[in-house]
Amino acid sequence: MIVREVVREVPVERIVERIVEKPVEVIREVPVEKIVERVVEKPIEVVKGIPVEKIVERVVEKPVEVVKEVPVYDEARAAAENRRRLTRVHAQALQARRAKRDEKLERVVAHAREHGTITNDDAQILLGIPHRSAARYLALLAQQGKIKKTGRGRGAHYMPI
Repeated sequence: MIVREVVREVPVERIVERIVEKPVEVIREVPVEKIVERVVEKPIEVVKGIPVEKIVERVVEKPVEVVKEVPVYDEARAAAENRRRLTRVHAQALQARRAKRDEKLERVVAHAREHGTITNDDAQILLGIPHRSAARYLALLAQQGKIKKTGRGRGAHYMPI
């Protein structure tokens, strides 16, 4: 099948006037051919009246060889996997922090039993923690019923139960 394109001869000045409203200086004029022929190398095949089953049979006749399977990146799946991994890591970190805190609390109770009493200053020195952390630990142990607070302010001390 041969396809022909017909190009009308249009003066270059008219083309330039249509594209740009103000006149443009033409440096070089190129002659325009009146008729341009181009041969289409691949003819168009029209499939008419062939049942779908025959087309499918033709396609299926040749087995497909899988050269290499490439995994498809699934962004939603990767995000879910990251959340699961981070959740697991956070849970492990939380468990480690709680185990360390429980060890420190047991050291405070053991010191109180050994010496009969413990103060905030004693807990700070024993555990190497700041004043506020020692106060929290002692308050937590008193709430759990492992030690009992006697006194107030600077004179407060804790005795084992």
